[in-house]
Amino acid sequence: MGFSLVYSTGQKYIYTGSYDSSVYIYDVVSGSLVEKLKGHQLAVRDCSWHPFDPALVSSSWDGRVAKWTSNPDCVQETSDVD
Repeated sequence: MGFSLVYSTGQKYIYTGSYDSSVYIYDVVSGSLVEKLKGHQLAVRDCSWHPFDPALVSSSWDGRVAKWTSNPDCVQETSDVD
């Protein structure tokens, strides 16, 4: 679990990976779900907001690393890690 960056989002969001292979982003003030990012096949074990870009990176037990951008379609880039 982590907070989005102060300078880019004002720490408005909290994010977490889940056993259901998704990354969840919540609004800190309202507690409402902002986005459910799907793309992994197994549990998400780690996620982190990029320190400079408006992007979130997640890794999963499926061996993949995904980069989630602020694209309206939430298109992701993934790569396999051996």
